[in-house]
Amino acid sequence: MLHAVGPSARYPRDAGPMYVRQEVKEKTRILRFMRYLSFLFLLLTGFALAQAPIIPPIIGLEHLQSWRDGVAAADTGRDPLVVACFGDSNTEAPTYTVGLRALLQGCYGDRGLGYLTFMPGRGAIPGAPALKREGKWTDYDTSPGRNAPPPAPYWAMDGFWTGTEDANAAITVTHAAFPREIVYRNQVHYQTGPGLGAFSIFVGDWEAMRVDCAAEAPGYGVTALFLAGQFRIGKVAGKVGLLGFDSNRTLIVRGEILTPGGAVVHALGNGWGQSVHLSPTDEAAFNAFFAAVKPDLITIMLGTNDMHNAGVVKWYREAMTTTIRKMQRAAPGVGILVIACPEAGQTRPGAAMEYAAAAKEVAAANKCAFWDWRPLMGAKSNPATLMGYFGDGLHYNALGGSVFSHLLLRQLGFDLNDLTHWPALRAMPDDIARAEITIPRLPVLALDGVKAALAVEPPHTIWQVDRKVAEIRFALANDALAVHAVVHDGRCLPAAAKWEQCNIDLYVSKIGSWAGDEQEKVGYHGIVRQLVLRPTSPRSKAFSAHRSGKDDTAPDFPWQVTPLEPSGYEIVALIPMETLLLDAKTETFLLDAAAVTASGPGAPLAFNRCFLRGPDTGAFRDNTTFAHVTVKEK
Repeated sequence: MLHAVGPSARYPRDAGPMYVRQEVKEKTRILRFMRYLSFLFLLLTGFALAQAPIIPPIIGLEHLQSWRDGVAAADTGRDPLVVACFGDSNTEAPTYTVGLRALLQGCYGDRGLGYLTFMPGRGAIPGAPALKREGKWTDYDTSPGRNAPPPAPYWAMDGFWTGTEDANAAITVTHAAFPREIVYRNQVHYQTGPGLGAFSIFVGDWEAMRVDCAAEAPGYGVTALFLAGQFRIGKVAGKVGLLGFDSNRTLIVRGEILTPGGAVVHALGNGWGQSVHLSPTDEAAFNAFFAAVKPDLITIMLGTNDMHNAGVVKWYREAMTTTIRKMQRAAPGVGILVIACPEAGQTRPGAAMEYAAAAKEVAAANKCAFWDWRPLMGAKSNPATLMGYFGDGLHYNALGGSVFSHLLLRQLGFDLNDLTHWPALRAMPDDIARAEITIPRLPVLALDGVKAALAVEPPHTIWQVDRKVAEIRFALANDALAVHAVVHDGRCLPAAAKWEQCNIDLYVSKIGSWAGDEQEKVGYHGIVRQLVLRPTSPRSKAFSAHRSGKDDTAPDFPWQVTPLEPSGYEIVALIPMETLLLDAKTETFLLDAAAVTASGPGAPLAFNRCFLRGPDTGAFRDNTTFAHVTVKEK
């Protein structure tokens, strides 16, 4: 049996008056106690709320319209969102810049690490490319504490650069492996000026470009974009100075960028950096750098080393003003966010507040935004270290950087839960869709009649990643494939192009026909025949044939080559279909063509044009998909 334990059970309704009075008194005591508990709860809740941290707002958000425009462009996939972060060790090391990059790329997609120096010993960035230096290099640093700073003017954005006069010196950059469709687009930043020499950029054995550093006055140079998963700087002549390089990765098929938007965060920090080290940077360097990377937002977080060294707030205020005004002239319309330097347990009491006030003052005077998240940590870095936010009580580690970047994005008005910022979740174009083309069946043609007969036919365009390199027209003429190909420069730079080093590959296979070996059967298609047309001069031509990737013999056929200025050529050919197909049925088949450079600008890692597995040790060819050909009677 269950027994009630409340007052009404202890004092039944039929009990006498004395028991009723006792019941009333007990109920009154209980109500008073409940009111006391409620009051205590409200008091404690109010105290807790009073002690809850408040995320400091960003002051001057109206000055960051370029950030909002950049977010809108990245939302629609028009352009990547680009942030350039300047600062000291808390910007150089993998702290808030790594967290910010991870968050933004988690929304928009990975477009690489941005600008990097050629110097070793910087704060390690996850996923950074491998650097291999050969020969003698002299490293420079604008901030004292590592090396004596080099003579002015200063050019490097992060204060680091390296130079050499060693003819045998070289630097090899190897990017992290990525899916084969992704290409790395690189550009090297270097110093120009009187008395400077030259260097070359090699992709594989191919000399992609020769860079002349000589100029009448000191300056800042940026090379043209070049495509490479690995490249080497060498063939040094005279004295050269290398500032760094920036890269991004994207997917380009048939000249169309298929990866929308993306995000890049440039970490331009120097571990010993002070405001007085950044401000002497030549304005021409800011001009060239911002023109190359096109930032949507610039952040500056300096002051920690200023107050831990000279400690003169006036110098800090003057240097920050100089830097900001140079940046505003170099990148007009780009918003600048000044972030107060963090406080640490070993900071002189009151110093961080003085520097934060100076930073706020400079930001307001120059129409910049300002954020002081220092009150969230204050001088409590030692307890925060125990919680895992600091590595040493001064430098934020990965966790602290993540907290920093989350709160920064929140205060910038960026809602990570807004799916508008996640274009990768929307449908992307199908880059492996098979093209559909229709070609005519013509009467018997002579070689000199091919060009005129195909003049009215639409071209089948061949791309070398983001450059159109050839246009080919096809038709069936009796039992031959009539081909008219106009091949533009197959190399990236016309100045270095030689049309004799380009060739056309034709891949033809029957639909549903597997003539290959077992390795091909697990791939996308079986290649029945591959024919390589390799002109060496107008009078000397060569071709080779392969069946299922193996050497094969092919009968001779009529074809001619005509050079085109400046570095292209034209091919007209009548190729017997028996050379390309195992049978004579030509109503439908798969056909593809590729214009190929002999040594090429380098294939991405694990790239293969013919087979979907294994490395491509040859040239770099566009990943154009096979076309489904339908023959029509004329």
